[in-house]
Amino acid sequence: MMLTKFKIAVAVMLASCLLGPGIDSFKSQARGENSAAEPPKSKTKQESGKEPAPVIGIVTAVDANKGTITIGVKGEGDKTFELAKDFKAEIDGRAASGLAGVSAGLFAHLQLSGGKAVFVRVEGPVVHGGVKAVDAAERTITISSKAGDQVFQVAKDAPIILHVSENVERKGKLAGLPTGAQVRLRLAVASKEVIEIQAEGPTIAGVLKGINAAKGTLTIAVKGQDDKALAVDKRVRVEMDNGKEGTLAALPKEALITVKLSLDQKTIVAIYAEGPTVFSLLKGKAVNDAITVGNKVGDQVIVIAKDAPIVIEETKAGKLADLIDGTVVFVTLAANQQHGIRLRAEGPSFQGTVKVVEASKNTLTLTIGAKNGQGGQDKVFRVTKDTVIVTEINAAPRQLTDLKNGREVLLRLTLDQNAAGKITLLGE
Repeated sequence: MMLTKFKIAVAVMLASCLLGPGIDSFKSQARGENSAAEPPKSKTKQESGKEPAPVIGIVTAVDANKGTITIGVKGEGDKTFELAKDFKAEIDGRAASGLAGVSAGLFAHLQLSGGKAVFVRVEGPVVHGGVKAVDAAERTITISSKAGDQVFQVAKDAPIILHVSENVERKGKLAGLPTGAQVRLRLAVASKEVIEIQAEGPTIAGVLKGINAAKGTLTIAVKGQDDKALAVDKRVRVEMDNGKEGTLAALPKEALITVKLSLDQKTIVAIYAEGPTVFSLLKGKAVNDAITVGNKVGDQVIVIAKDAPIVIEETKAGKLADLIDGTVVFVTLAANQQHGIRLRAEGPSFQGTVKVVEASKNTLTLTIGAKNGQGGQDKVFRVTKDTVIVTEINAAPRQLTDLKNGREVLLRLTLDQNAAGKITLLGE
């Protein structure tokens, strides 16, 4: 199934609430991923522990003379692997005699043995967008996305899967794709034509204004648009607050909701609801499962649900007792806005330019608040062996010695605020 779970993190920062892409891509945008590009899933054995984990990423180079392939791995940078003499290759799901035609920008899955690539699977990129036009006779499809309008040629044998509604899918024809549907196009490696289409209804994010049970409609306010009264499918699936099953009657007014429409865009087939996300600084420590945060409107006490997941510095599970005064917190409220259902915490951040790196003293001096290279205040930060240094674009790892004078960086302190936890090289 194209959709395995319907859950969108709807936060205050997402309150632009525009007609959005499909759920898969909307979810990846919320995680900060590139929805128009995704690595292929493995078809080989890998989790048994008998074989090394596969390497999945984007091809950056293929050197036929040296017999190597270089893959850009998210968070790890470029990695070059020697191809085994008898390596097997698969391109667009079909066995290939080599890597002819494979170029930078394609997705690759490498299985290793003895440090060499013994299996290489390559697939073309994936493009997401909304259907703007279809020409069945010429077999072309025009989609709209952040990249603008794009026209693609569709292969004659390209499967077209229509996700008509929740848990209902069927094979379709190019001519049957309705305008406004969200599509996921898989492109061929060599020809760049479309070799697979998955289609579903679009999503709309906004604020719930009311439900008319008698008429079977829901009214949603979308920023910059008139309120929309939409018909609700009798089998609609409702999820609230971290994916808990809910009902239409339980949805409170003013909740932030994301609704998914059927492929024909006539009814709502799924709804996810939760409250806004509060972004602020913690004041003091947690007391009796409650925290106090300070912002422009004053201090606010928020009770945190006992089962609320707490994430520290992006990945580590934590607890309220870990938080100290000055911690930056992102608290997602329940749909009724009575308590917090998720909390993410990190140390405060500072953006500035590198002035001095003293590796012998494990310190870094930043100039903060300068305008056009003038003024600003110098601040010294301690760097440890655990400090993570990465580029902004691909999260490629870097060393302290890569921080040259004048380089603009974003430095985030550890939760205890005693040292630099993460340094991001902006614009790289």
